[in-house]
Amino acid sequence: MGGFLDDVSVVVATLQSNIDIKPGSDPNSINCKSNGVVPIGILSGGLFDATTIDISSLTLNGNPTTEVHETLHIEDLNGDSVDDAVIHVSVVDVCNATTVDSGTEPVTVAGSNANGMFEGTDDVRIVKRP
Repeated sequence: MGGFLDDVSVVVATLQSNIDIKPGSDPNSINCKSNGVVPIGILSGGLFDATTIDISSLTLNGNPTTEVHETLHIEDLNGDSVDDAVIHVSVVDVCNATTVDSGTEPVTVAGSNANGMFEGTDDVRIVKRP
C-alpha cells in the first residue's frame, strides 16, 4: 500500500560561495611535510551568510575536516563591509583531500549554514609530500 510520500521528491539546493584558501596568497602553496594550519576564507554574498556556518559540517573534497580552533573567525576579508568567515584546518587534512604529488589541484570546501548547503572551490599548489 503506497502513501502520498511515495511520490515526493526533495531537491536540496547548494549555494555557491567564494572560497579563498590562504587569503592574500597566490599561489596557495601547501607543504604537506609541515604540521601547520591552513586558513580558508569563506566569503558572504547574496543569500549566503558565511558567519552562520556549522563548523561540524565542513568537508574538503568530500572528506570531513575540523576547524582546529573550534570556532569561526569573523572578519571582512574583501573590504565590502560584509562579515565573512575564516576557518583554520590542518595541513594534513588539506593534503589528504588532494591527490597530486606536486602541482595544482582544486579543493572544494563544503558544509552547511543557516540557509542550507554551500560549497566553493579554490586551487592549491602542493609543493612537498612526505
